[in-house]
Amino acid sequence: MLDDKYVKAYKSIKTTDALKERIKDQADVTFRNEKGRSNLILRKITAVSVAACAALAIGIGTFTTFFGPSGRVEVLYNDSVITEKANNIKESGAKAVSFGRESLTTSGLPLEIKTDVVTKVSVTEGELYIFDESYDELLFIGTNFTTSKDVLVYWNLSGATESELMLIIDSDNEHSVYTLEESKERGYIIKLAESEKKE
Repeated sequence: MLDDKYVKAYKSIKTTDALKERIKDQADVTFRNEKGRSNLILRKITAVSVAACAALAIGIGTFTTFFGPSGRVEVLYNDSVITEKANNIKESGAKAVSFGRESLTTSGLPLEIKTDVVTKVSVTEGELYIFDESYDELLFIGTNFTTSKDVLVYWNLSGATESELMLIIDSDNEHSVYTLEESKERGYIIKLAESEKKE
């Protein structure tokens, strides 16, 4: 389709009809070529944009995979991950904490919860103690808490009446239950009893 500029120029030509037809045909060819070139440039720009978006998506996916949250939750005793294999615990740790004039001495099983996702930690019996990094201040006493970062807890077993105690870990990605039983060698046995990945 010719634009108005070409139509006016065509009508103003004073010549034979054969020459007018040749000029009209030449203008049509030129217009089609210009339109084809602009479509080709548009296609090239689109292809480059799609390739750049694909590369960016792959880069973000790779970055998230390597540097994003792992979603895993691990429970450690003495820097070792607790697994299905029974772990013998000979003694529990004791910590003394003072509150002004009063002091509290607590003994408990020191467990490190390693996580980078929101995780609920609870026990069926006993109490969990969380201290500040210098062990000068008791930050938490209770049977359950929620964390999204690594934390060292002491599981105080005094007053427990059941022969098998449970530590329950719940996150968006998994549900795990650790069991703790008294052993015959005056200690405890802790192990991962069940672990279920959530979809």
